[in-house]
Amino acid sequence: MTGTGFLDTDPLSAVNYTANSFNSTRRDREACGARVFGFLGLLSSYTQVVPLSACSGSHALYELQQRRYGTSNSQGLIYINLRSMRLPGGSTLPARSIGRVISTDNSDYLIICWQHQHSGWKLILELLTGYVKGRHPQNAGSYKNISSAPRENAQLLSLSLSDIGVDIEGDNEEALIIEALDLIHSLVQGSPQQAALLMQVLQDENDVIEHTIVRAQSPGLVQLTIMIVEEALGRMNPRSKTRVQEQLIASAMSLLATFVTLPNCAGKVWLHIHQTTTLFASDKTMGLISAALASERMVGHYTMTLSLLRLVQQLFREASITVLPDNQRDQQIKEEILLRAMGVVHTDIWVEYLGWKCTRLGDKFEIGRQVSLLYSEILERAPPTLCDGPFTTLSQTIAVQLLSGATMSSINPLLSTITSGSYTVHKLYTSRRFGDARCLVFLLESHYT
Repeated sequence: MTGTGFLDTDPLSAVNYTANSFNSTRRDREACGARVFGFLGLLSSYTQVVPLSACSGSHALYELQQRRYGTSNSQGLIYINLRSMRLPGGSTLPARSIGRVISTDNSDYLIICWQHQHSGWKLILELLTGYVKGRHPQNAGSYKNISSAPRENAQLLSLSLSDIGVDIEGDNEEALIIEALDLIHSLVQGSPQQAALLMQVLQDENDVIEHTIVRAQSPGLVQLTIMIVEEALGRMNPRSKTRVQEQLIASAMSLLATFVTLPNCAGKVWLHIHQTTTLFASDKTMGLISAALASERMVGHYTMTLSLLRLVQQLFREASITVLPDNQRDQQIKEEILLRAMGVVHTDIWVEYLGWKCTRLGDKFEIGRQVSLLYSEILERAPPTLCDGPFTTLSQTIAVQLLSGATMSSINPLLSTITSGSYTVHKLYTSRRFGDARCLVFLLESHYT
């Protein structure tokens, strides 16, 4: 509904080199995104699972109000809450609000829908926070001691996600998080204004997301996304037959690549990448990323690899256009991160990708094009001939790898594609594989330029 179509992390996505050139397409997408943003920003109802034990006894939280005349099924049941409740997402349900029972399939629970306006975006943020909290037990000290029972004080009863019946610990928890990340990605990509509005809503100090956590210790959306990448990389198993973790990493890294393009978020991305112990931080990190990338070669889908390349590309672009002569420390940190990132790109992708099996041949061509454009952009924006320019160490390292100190493995992807390119294009056109042929043409253009 955001008008994005297939995201670049979707296995069914095809490379589109022209979509961003049409202003009408951008306007349509922005209009669609604005509608989605407005709809989720002001939902009119709130549904929760209520145990029947909470509807009776001296400590009852809910009370049966009436039964509509002329009805004998569950749709006629009306409940009210006897106390004000702080709901997941930060909104407060006033006491004696009216809720309609929409299901009584289980004899132990009711599903009640309250007429209550709230922000769906803040509920999504709390969902991500709850997921990260459960996946990072080592950070348990950063949170308040949370029991499974509702938290309460004299005036207000606070409910967690589990209290309203949201279970994010089942088999579908990662799929749910992927959907949340992709929804945010589809809304903010290519729309800085929409992204700024969303970040403003999610960072509103008047509301407490994951209100069972102290506000100062509750991570923001950028940090949550990086923590999701950290955790997924840490438990990556190349032999696993499921691709959910790969999809989770791809969705999170693509969202980070979009955050880097936003002025209000770019600094946070650099800060948290620098602080993390997993992403581009050490030699051990490269091993984790290498294992993650290797898992894609077993099935021939490379959405995670392409997401990593886009992230590195956006990091360099942001770093190159925000060079500040009086902030050498900031530039040094960015160059250090980029050096480690380019080490992964060169060693684990560039010198090996021609030998990878691919479900779609166009993916292989797109990987080569992305790396080629990244090399060209770095050498162009930070010429290695400069003695003391911004990011010269980075460009000089690439120049050594591809020119003065080039090995056969470093230049083979370039030479092999150029020498066999025209023949391969002809064969693809003859086979009527026009999409793959088009990807190869753009790869050859990136090599020649």
